[in-house]
Amino acid sequence: MVDGPLQVSTRLVIPQNLHDAVETELRTPRQNFSKMPEQEHAEALKQYGDAVLPVLAEFLTKPREEHIDNIGRELAVPVKTAADETPLRFAAQRAVYTDRKELVPYLCLHIHDQGWFFGDYGVSPASDAVNAINALEHRPILAGEMEALCKAETGNFPTAVH
Repeated sequence: MVDGPLQVSTRLVIPQNLHDAVETELRTPRQNFSKMPEQEHAEALKQYGDAVLPVLAEFLTKPREEHIDNIGRELAVPVKTAADETPLRFAAQRAVYTDRKELVPYLCLHIHDQGWFFGDYGVSPASDAVNAINALEHRPILAGEMEALCKAETGNFPTAVH
């Protein structure tokens, strides 16, 4: 129950070409929790047939700078509620897929974010960020080393820490 007014905003995205359609589908969060996200995406992209393969290859092999910038902007969004964790988790996964270390400072913004736990289930943006940083650095990073790495990475970082 919400006390007071509730504001909702939406953004309509109309793909203009196959590249846009694939990007929109890949950014769509999981809808059916009896399937893995990649299975949902594959089924949705099946309608495009073999024409989708070069576009997918481009996304997987040559992340365009605008995509890297988009991921950075998504990672810079503060996580203030449990619901905010899902977009962060998806952005962190995309950051790992790019294998671009310049996204580490954005992930560092979340290493101290609180988690929310509901009985035997919970969400932890800090764990998502730390796991993504480990993957991007290609090695496990210890807690003390993580602090030093993030301090060095975010030293001249323009985005405000939340």
